[in-house]
Amino acid sequence: YDAVILDPLTDVFELVAHNLLAQDEVESPRDLDGKNSGIAYYGAFRKKCVQIVRDLTILTAAPHPKWVLTAMHTQPVVDENIIDKKSTQAKKARGTRYEGDVLPMMEGSYKFDLAGAFAMKLYCRVLTNPTRSPEFVVQINADSKRFAGLGIAGATESGLVINDQKWDNYLPNDLPSILGAIK
Repeated sequence: YDAVILDPLTDVFELVAHNLLAQDEVESPRDLDGKNSGIAYYGAFRKKCVQIVRDLTILTAAPHPKWVLTAMHTQPVVDENIIDKKSTQAKKARGTRYEGDVLPMMEGSYKFDLAGAFAMKLYCRVLTNPTRSPEFVVQINADSKRFAGLGIAGATESGLVINDQKWDNYLPNDLPSILGAIK
């Protein structure tokens, strides 16, 4: 094989979480018994996620190097004002472990470090126009205010023309276009 495509990596992390919780026969870390059981759960979750990502990235330097492509869902940073005005983990990490307003859609602290394990990041977008159907695209150079700290792919000369409008640094969301940009 020349490539490994894992789409989405988000589901792999969810399976890890379910596997860990199944061992204690609970549905959520909040249901675990004991004062430090949540800490133990998140520590085990982080360790397994790090190992999965390490195993994937090792494939890029294997005796027969492979392309490794993964997809990860993202979500807006949690607004601390909706959780009883308590300081959230995201608020504490802002400015030191990440910037921007978007993080990978996963639990635990590894979400702040995940993007650093990969050499290049591309961001999927849906461009909408009220009179036309949506266009699914990949953004090559991320919006630094939104995704800063999650890594920005190098700018390319690529662009996309949709309905006579030019979109710089966008590509069609298909594998040949994405591989061409990476090369």
